[in-house]
Formats: sequence, structure tokens, C-alpha cells
Amino acid sequence: MGASASEDTTLGSILEMDDETFDTLVRSNLHSAFWFTKAALPHLAKSTAGRAIYISSGSGNKVNMPITVAYGASKAGLNAFVRGVAHAHSSVRLTFNCINPGLTATDRMKSMLDDETANLLARSIPVPRVGRSEDIAQAVAFLASPSSSYITGVELAVDGGASLGPVSAMDSALSKRLRTKGGDDAS
Repeated sequence: MGASASEDTTLGSILEMDDETFDTLVRSNLHSAFWFTKAALPHLAKSTAGRAIYISSGSGNKVNMPITVAYGASKAGLNAFVRGVAHAHSSVRLTFNCINPGLTATDRMKSMLDDETANLLARSIPVPRVGRSEDIAQAVAFLASPSSSYITGVELAVDGGASLGPVSAMDSALSKRLRTKGGDDAS
């Protein structure tokens, strides 16, 4: 098994970003996956159940804020790269997948957002909490396990449902009312 992750989340609008910063972002988020895959493929091919797992971002699959356009583009490239590698190197023994974390309590997130802002953002998603590193680790463990042997080329969103879109105030109020009236099993 191999795993590839980078943590470059350089922020800035396209108009403010210089070429060097953009190139660094793409090298960190996309080229690193290429280099990892190129080095890992010969070893994975010898395995009886080779797994390559990449950490991307939900930002690669949605319209981004103006300051995260370049970051989202580099992650979209990574997602496309993983699908292509999964297809090009398909075999019964090899799988290639992405984890697309949402808002996750990491040192980097904490350096960019205070707790109040992070919790405010989390309240707008179906599972209204900030993700934990353990959530991502459990997804990686699953994709590395024999239970995922029939899964390849997938982008697994570990984002509390954020990729579904924001929860409206009406949805939240209705869900709260149903839980209060009928318990968690209300449907």
C-alpha cells in the first residue's frame, strides 16, 4: 500500500497570485502524486493486493471561493489523475482511490480558522461538526483493506455531507423537529 498527501493550501486570487506560487501549488498537489505513483507502481505491481490512496480535497469538485480557485484546480487535477491511473493500470490486484476530506480539524485548519468560524461553517453541512483526523484515517484504513478490493478510481468524500450542498435553515428546523418528536429514527 502507498499513500500520497500534500498540504499546500496557498490562498489568493488569480489576479494576485504570481506564476511561481501557482507552480508551487500544482507541484505540491499534483506533481507529487505523479512522482509518488511513478515510484510506487513497480512495487504495487508485485503485490497481491496493491493499494494507492491519495488525499485530495472536496475543493476539487466544486466551485471555489475566489481565493481558492488555484487550490481547487490543483485538486481537480489530482482527482482526474487518480481516475486515469486507475483506468490505465487496472488489474485485479491494484486499486487507486482518493479521499476528499471536508473541513477537518488539522493544525493547518486551526491556523487559518478560529474555532468559532470553523463551527459556524460546520453547522451548514448535514453532519454539523468539524471532521476529525480519525475520520480520514478510518477511510484510508478501509480503502487499504481487503474489503475495498472491488473499489478503484473513486473519490471518497469524507466531509460530513458537505459535497451534497449546504443544509438550509428549513431542513435544519425540520430535522430538529422530527428528532424531537420521534427520536432519531423518525422518517
